[in-house]
Amino acid sequence: MKRSTATLIVIAVLGGLLACVIYSGKVTHLLRQNTFFAAVGTAQSVKTVAGVKAAVQAHVPAGISMIFGATSMEDIYALQVWGADDMGGEALLMYDSTNNEWNFVSWGGGAWSAEGLTRSEGVPQDTAEALLGGLPN
Repeated sequence: MKRSTATLIVIAVLGGLLACVIYSGKVTHLLRQNTFFAAVGTAQSVKTVAGVKAAVQAHVPAGISMIFGATSMEDIYALQVWGADDMGGEALLMYDSTNNEWNFVSWGGGAWSAEGLTRSEGVPQDTAEALLGGLPN
């Protein structure tokens, strides 16, 4: 097989994967897995702080005692501070107005930076900065 044919096959496969992600309408991370909390999906249908907390709670494995801290919401994104045993972080969620529900994106072990939200999760820079500004330092 020639090098150019192999390149075309790779491009076609990647194009198909991208089309599937775009068609699904969901934020999907195909190449990354979280080893402790492997949950990605949907949860509560209310665009409120209580809805954000319920969406995160819906992804907590049985037997884990979760404590919630501050919540910050901006546009279609939310950050929820969480802690469990010797772990903690800021969970990222994205609101789907078509289905009227919060989609769980990432547990975000530790604190996010605006650059991290923008580069790794695609959150617009101004939205990322507003989200972080809504949380206590």
